[in-house]
Amino acid sequence: AVRRLTPTECERLQGFPDGYTDIMPETPDGPRYKALGNSMAVPVMRWIGSRIALATDRTTIRQTLRTLQRNPERLLSHDEMVLLHSGWKHGIMQTECLDAMVRHNMGFIRDVCKVIKHKEHFVDACQYCVEGLIRAIEKWEPERGLRFSTYAHPWIYQKLRRYQSNQYRTIRIAEHTLVKWHKLKRHYVILELELKRPPTDVELSE
Repeated sequence: AVRRLTPTECERLQGFPDGYTDIMPETPDGPRYKALGNSMAVPVMRWIGSRIALATDRTTIRQTLRTLQRNPERLLSHDEMVLLHSGWKHGIMQTECLDAMVRHNMGFIRDVCKVIKHKEHFVDACQYCVEGLIRAIEKWEPERGLRFSTYAHPWIYQKLRRYQSNQYRTIRIAEHTLVKWHKLKRHYVILELELKRPPTDVELSE
């Protein structure tokens, strides 16, 4: 047997919540069917809107890349970073967007690595930290409102610390052990300032 779909079932099929067309108490089925008949499913409209946005972004991304080619040394603004990240994420000129994001954030990497004074080691550290920058690009979520420079700093600094531990120590120490050691050292200095004497082992353990 074949039966007619109820208005509630039609609402669910089109992505609306239950009772979406029931605007008055005990609304007849006829007006509810008419309201749904003049509608388009929410997922369909969302897909059409996303495709329109992507088509608009494609043109904007192409213009942004042309502008950046004229000035290869400047840092990206937040809006440019969000636009290029969106293009990379949705497959719009993916390689060009990733290359531009890395190339125009090298100044940020140089700022993080300026603690290294030796020129040869400085260049190697910058190249090593590019891995952290790419990892930050992969993990960054602009919709959360966090600026890319703020989000990427820990990733780049982690790579810098790992490079330093590999280069400057005869015996390599694991990363998590170095993190604990730096944390203990920081707390030692804080307690020494508060107590005006070197802290004991018991005080450090607390």
